[in-house]
Amino acid sequence: MILTYSKENIRKFLLEKQLLLEPRKITGYKGIERVFSKLGCIQYDPQNICGRSIDLTLQARVGNILISDYFNWLYKKNSGIEIFDKELCVVPYNELNNRRKYFSDSRKKRLGTFISENREKLDEILNYIKIIGPICSADLSENKKVEISWAPIRWNKFALDNLWKNGELVIDYRKGNRKFFNLPQKKYGDSYSFETNNNLNRMHIKKRIESVGLLPRSGTGGGWLGIGLGKEISILISKMITDNELIEIKIDGIKDIYVINSEDYLLIEKIKDKKNKKKCLFSLHWIISFGTGI
Repeated sequence: MILTYSKENIRKFLLEKQLLLEPRKITGYKGIERVFSKLGCIQYDPQNICGRSIDLTLQARVGNILISDYFNWLYKKNSGIEIFDKELCVVPYNELNNRRKYFSDSRKKRLGTFISENREKLDEILNYIKIIGPICSADLSENKKVEISWAPIRWNKFALDNLWKNGELVIDYRKGNRKFFNLPQKKYGDSYSFETNNNLNRMHIKKRIESVGLLPRSGTGGGWLGIGLGKEISILISKMITDNELIEIKIDGIKDIYVINSEDYLLIEKIKDKKNKKKCLFSLHWIISFGTGI
């Protein structure tokens, strides 16, 4: 059965899910932890015109914080980790293997080819880090370049990035936009586990919906990028609807069908029944597309 709600109901539901209905009600370090635990991931875009995307996402929700206050949570307490989930994102460390970007076979092959062809030099880098600790690309002496699709790139940078994508390194900290890489076990201890399985599963679906609140039933659109092909997502969504893990949602005036996690049914019903005369000023499209920063 498809449930139908008004645009106003859905706006308030999404704002509630994304901690924007009462912006900056949560404050300080605990507020930062709350946002990461609730949204599950925030995109990290290093471009800083008026703040990075992660800075703006947090400051829209958390009061009494400064830009980059989350660095303590991320880099010092090791409560988060930088990985690809749709795009480069910061996610809670305990969500590492629930939020991993799907890479095409061709991209995995290119990564595997570079790793295998340069294994000896890459092992030297790993041993160097084991001895001296975190390094950036400027700490390596190799001067040659690698030809990639858009422009040549320094071998040092390409090597460190590929070891990171392969799970052999993690980002220990940043100075500006410069990344310093470390061995995972030195950063996070023996609990670190890097799963490279690209098989789409139900947890991926639920986590991605949780980050936004609701997503298209079709399995297509920006919110689904990075976890699989649309047809694969759609098939799994159908099974999850049958098993009552997801609920189909229709929005008045919009032809598309959406899905929410079944755990959110009571929340959306509560919002529908609640008589709130405050007008929501955000457009529904803005909330779905940009609200979480993923």
